[in-house]
Amino acid sequence: MLRRQKKKGMKLKPVYRNIFEGRRVDKINVTDHFLKRWNERLDEIYFSSKEELERYLLENYDYNNVEYLYGDHYNIGGTHVTATYENNGIVFITTMGNLDEQPVLYNMICSGKLNYAIREYGKLNLCN
Repeated sequence: MLRRQKKKGMKLKPVYRNIFEGRRVDKINVTDHFLKRWNERLDEIYFSSKEELERYLLENYDYNNVEYLYGDHYNIGGTHVTATYENNGIVFITTMGNLDEQPVLYNMICSGKLNYAIREYGKLNLCN
């Protein structure tokens, strides 16, 4: 969830927090983009519908053990996701794949330099 923090004489800066912390996750929505990227970047299981993937995510991941990385980035069971909290539920926006297979990506996210790297060097090739 994005909040804005104002420092004296400075622009508003985003302040993020872990949207999973202290929250029981019983409602998950995935975007069309998330479904597409899941099927491209993860070798686990192919899903033909968002509903199938949402059910799988609810049943197979422990949301009490989510690692908050930076901004809206999370590590859930070794899988990188971006997510937000809307309408009393978690919305998964995209996945960049398995973090164990992409250690440089993990470091860029945690340092807050991912968006800079994309602007500077272009899109990252994350497909297996």
